[in-house]
Amino acid sequence: MKLLPRLLVSILLIRTLAASEDALAMIPLPLDTRQAEILVVEVPFVIGMAMPESAFQAIGIPYIPPAVSFHKQEDINMASVAGIKVLSDLKEDDSYRIALDYGAVDEKHQTEELLRAVVDCVYRVAERGEGYQLEVVLKNLKEDSPLHAVLKQAVAERKPAPKPAAGGDSTGE
Repeated sequence: MKLLPRLLVSILLIRTLAASEDALAMIPLPLDTRQAEILVVEVPFVIGMAMPESAFQAIGIPYIPPAVSFHKQEDINMASVAGIKVLSDLKEDDSYRIALDYGAVDEKHQTEELLRAVVDCVYRVAERGEGYQLEVVLKNLKEDSPLHAVLKQAVAERKPAPKPAAGGDSTGE
């Protein structure tokens, strides 16, 4: 009988030690709110790997919200529903190359609204850290897809404006 309490204590200790490496992080996701448009909302994720790489990856992971309902809940993360995978690579200059993999995305989900929402999520994650420099690319998407131009425009809109030269002001005078 003495073995059972020791075993339970050991299991609890192991679970506590393993869980202590995990962290709760708020990750922005493009959610289907059942309304007319996609809404980017920060939701809690347990992250147990390197940041920000795992936060970028989480953008494409299914999210089924907790609910008090008789209806079965489904994945409402539109990036996940569409099949978009968000891959990140740390480059030698400490910037990140973020690839939005469209290999499993059907044409129905290849929309400007969803791409802009995913780009917004990527930049929100990057802004939390040390202001990571990003290169965002589309992967496994036809070269003639209009989404390439949308991505270029969305990234250009997110880049910070150049800072004024030392001693000058922002009015250019």
